Amino acid sequence: FRSRTGGGRCPRLPPPLLLLLLLLWAAAVPAGGQPPAPQYNGERGISIPDHGYCQPISIPLCTDIAYNQTIMPNLLGHTNQEDAGLEVHQFYPLVKVQCSLELKFFLCS
Repeated sequence: FRSRTGGGRCPRLPPPLLLLLLLLWAAAVPAGGQPPAPQYNGERGISIPDHGYCQPISIPLCTDIAYNQTIMPNLLGHTNQEDAGLEVHQFYPLVKVQCSLELKFFLCS
C-alpha cells in the first residue's frame, strides 16, 4: 500500500483498528503511577477530577499541533511531559511514514 503522500510503503489499518491497537497499548503500558483520585462534592454528588495545571507543550513531536497547552497529570497518568514524550516517541516511525494524517494529533492529544 502507498501512503497518502505517495512516498514509502506502509500497511494501511482501518482507523477504528488503529485506534483500538493504540488504546490497548496505552492500557498495557504502566503509566508510572496512579492518576490522582477525583475530588467529590457531596452536596451535588459531582466528581471533579484534580487535573493539575496548564503548561506549554514541550514534547518536540507535538509543538506544531493545533493547540499549544497541555495539562499534567494527563488522563494516562503521566505526571510530566518527559514521560509522556518517551511514550509518544515510540510511534515516531509511524508518524514519519505518514500512514495516517491524524496519528500525530492523536498521539499528542
